[in-house]
Amino acid sequence: MRILLSGFLLLGILIVMGFAYSSNTISINLHIQQVKNARAPIRIAMYRSIDKFPKENGYYKAFVFTPNATGEVQYTIQEVEPGDYAFAFFQDLNANGKLGTNIFGYPNEPFCFSNNVKPLFSAPDFSDCKMSLNAQNKDVFVRLIH
Repeated sequence: MRILLSGFLLLGILIVMGFAYSSNTISINLHIQQVKNARAPIRIAMYRSIDKFPKENGYYKAFVFTPNATGEVQYTIQEVEPGDYAFAFFQDLNANGKLGTNIFGYPNEPFCFSNNVKPLFSAPDFSDCKMSLNAQNKDVFVRLIH
């Protein structure tokens, strides 16, 4: 009987912990504007750390989706812990998984960063692109640079 009661108590604690964990996450709504190609995938890198932004493999999470429309498209990221994040986006026109650049290193595929930061001679800093996302502030609006 004690073992059965202990099992129910443990199950109850795990269920409560599961509800507590799920209620601490948010969904982030990404609004990507100036999409001109409805078939080329859009790649999104989400960063949490100054040390890793915007390194190619330094992202916290990465996402890929095909917009299926032009103009403004939306993408939702589920179950994100509130906090400070920076985003880098590009539309992979040649579908090779990498941001294409010209001989000077400037992107030749549509791209953008959170806060619509426009880089001049180098990639922006995390602090320029950082956004504090929480239950009240969970929408990110960006415009692709062509």
